[in-house]
Amino acid sequence: MFETGFFSTRAPLFMDVVTIYFALLPFLLGISIYFAAKGKLKLHMQSQLAIFIFTMMMIVVFEVGVRVIGGFKEFLEHSSVSQSYFVIYLIIHVMIAIASVVGWVWLIFKSHHAFKTNGFKDEFFKIHPPAGKLVFIGLTLTAYSGVGMYYMLFVLVR
Repeated sequence: MFETGFFSTRAPLFMDVVTIYFALLPFLLGISIYFAAKGKLKLHMQSQLAIFIFTMMMIVVFEVGVRVIGGFKEFLEHSSVSQSYFVIYLIIHVMIAIASVVGWVWLIFKSHHAFKTNGFKDEFFKIHPPAGKLVFIGLTLTAYSGVGMYYMLFVLVR
């Protein structure tokens, strides 16, 4: 029923591409955080914005693709994972994802405003690192729980 992607699973190609991106996302974020740790703050800001924009594009590709195909129910029919387990897993994944993305958006906008107002000397940049760590943890959990969903839907098949 689905076009096979390049992992030789039942997953459509767009799902393989999105899964690879999200598996790499924590590493991309880590590189951006490394820039900040080395004092390359403008490069950190630019890379965070680029990663954010690309991540949002991947989310749109994912959401549109899933809806065009008929939703997760269509994928779940051939999985050996129980529907109730998957729904609970999906709800937790979505809650962490929403909280993480909201935190990420807040950090981006607040950081941009603080930088434009007072440069990197703004008081906000004292809370930015611990807030950024929480967002990083949330995005990492979201990314890898998404990879787990791919596994449940396309690798654990009947």
